Amino acid sequence: MFSENLPGFPDGIMGEGEGNYWVALVSPRKWDVDNIYAPRVWLRKILMHLPEWIRPAPTPYGLVIQLNREGEIINSLHDSSGKTLSQITNVVEHKGLLYLGTLTGDAVGMYKL
Repeated sequence: MFSENLPGFPDGIMGEGEGNYWVALVSPRKWDVDNIYAPRVWLRKILMHLPEWIRPAPTPYGLVIQLNREGEIINSLHDSSGKTLSQITNVVEHKGLLYLGTLTGDAVGMYKL
């Protein structure tokens, strides 16, 4: 286990070359997922076969965290409205910029570090 109890559901992780890692979080944690669905594997399996509109939806929120090599959060970037970018699935650092990909967006986000 590298890191646990993250503030959201991780999707993509990318090393930044200095021993730290950027992690894209598709959605912040949700009480119902943590307390109802996650502990019950059988319920999660049933949910996957139901129509998408019945399943718990991700919260529109943009969230990327940076972890050190011990798995501790050392930086976080938030778009709490989810209007600029939400459901971030990929994050890549290159030449002082973060490039952000989303699950449902139609563009790649750029953030100057």
